Amino acid sequence: AHHDSFSPSVWTSFSFHPMESLLQSVVLPIAVFVMPMHYSVLIVLLVIMTVSSVINHLNIEIFPAGFAENRFGKWLVGATHHALHHTQFRFNYG
Repeated sequence: AHHDSFSPSVWTSFSFHPMESLLQSVVLPIAVFVMPMHYSVLIVLLVIMTVSSVINHLNIEIFPAGFAENRFGKWLVGATHHALHHTQFRFNYG
């Protein structure tokens, strides 16, 4: 499903096998159980995760050239790395 998209689009970020979706949806409630947080923090987290996923599947790099070598860039995944993840998914670039 998700990795069958060699040229990712916005819809790819929502394309998952039902079992994979179920497993991913269990992580956040477990995290909230272990580390309680206010519901507004949870909503902000979900929005950031969704927007980040959509941006990474647009195939449009929003970070400047050389950003990946920057100390902040080493912690963020851009569309370029995620496109590699989809075209050469032998490794996890995303």
